[in-house]
Amino acid sequence: MAADSPVAVALARPVLGAKLPPEWAESLKNGQMAVESDVVTAVRLTQLLTAERNVKVAQSAQKWVVAYANPGGLLDGQVNQWRLAWQQVDLLWVG
Repeated sequence: MAADSPVAVALARPVLGAKLPPEWAESLKNGQMAVESDVVTAVRLTQLLTAERNVKVAQSAQKWVVAYANPGGLLDGQVNQWRLAWQQVDLLWVG
């Protein structure tokens, strides 16, 4: 993933055919936001695929903002690991 925008959203599904929120349109149009995915065809998401995608995105980011992480879930655990190891991660909300 190599978006050249201040904000990049990494989709777990292919970008082609994705239903994006209409409020993203202006930011996408003026280059303030990018939507990307390294998934070409839709596949069943496994915990392993999700974890691998999260790591790939986190490693390419200067700063990572997580909108939500399920308490005790995979992403919550990864956020804690990354904070301890090497990266600034802001967590907006934990249920």
